[in-house]
Amino acid sequence: MTNYRPPEALLGTASNPRVPLRRIARLFRPYRWNLLFVGVLVAASSLVSLVNPFLIREVIDVALPQGRTGLLTVLALGMIVVAVANSSFSVSQTYVSTRVGQRVMHDLRTAVYSHLQRMSLAFSPGPAPARYSPASPTTSAACRRPSPPPPHRSCPT
Repeated sequence: MTNYRPPEALLGTASNPRVPLRRIARLFRPYRWNLLFVGVLVAASSLVSLVNPFLIREVIDVALPQGRTGLLTVLALGMIVVAVANSSFSVSQTYVSTRVGQRVMHDLRTAVYSHLQRMSLAFSPGPAPARYSPASPTTSAACRRPSPPPPHRSCPT
């Protein structure tokens, strides 16, 4: 049996599970302009969405009762433009916010891995050579078991 300890115990954060917001904000600092752009897209989408009820009111109150087909056509085209603009803002907002989120996760993952690479093997519990050697008995046993081969085998022979 291994001496498993949860990551909180290893990092010394078990007594304080809350992470300061400043520390989280530091992760997003390089992407603040992208986040500001997402905010602008949200505001623009909200403003464009406000136009649609006014167009519908004009259709119901003016264009239909008076039989003005030219005005009805212009208002219908306006509704189409509003829908396309709103969809474009929504897609752009989703794309930029997802890209920022993925980059922040990549930065965090890279920082954790580089921190682990700088640590000595004595930090790790258990026999270090057996855990990190690619030709360990566990790896060799996993490669010999009679299961269907995965699409990409990376086991030593």
